[in-house]
Amino acid sequence: MQSMDSSFLDALADAIPDWRNPRFIVHSMRSLIRQRVGQIASGYEDANDCDALRHDNALKLLAGRLPNDEDLCSQPTMTRLENHLSVRTLSHHWSTRATPITLLGAR
Repeated sequence: MQSMDSSFLDALADAIPDWRNPRFIVHSMRSLIRQRVGQIASGYEDANDCDALRHDNALKLLAGRLPNDEDLCSQPTMTRLENHLSVRTLSHHWSTRATPITLLGAR
């Protein structure tokens, strides 16, 4: 998973509109997306696992953090992200910002 091109995940995160109040943001959208994809790739499909895995050093590395860095996000934070996303929201931003082809680097 670490060898996966993180630029794709970062482009995906950049295409998601951030509705959160900037004064209260602790975890970047990129960190949230990397954490979620890392958990799913590791076999943890439920956001409920975020609480148990937020201290996991390997998952921190997948999320772009060092093992001694702050913990990853909690289950409530991840659930808010998942509940915010919709096909309508994503399709609007895909059409105005990027396409899957441009995310993969094809020209």
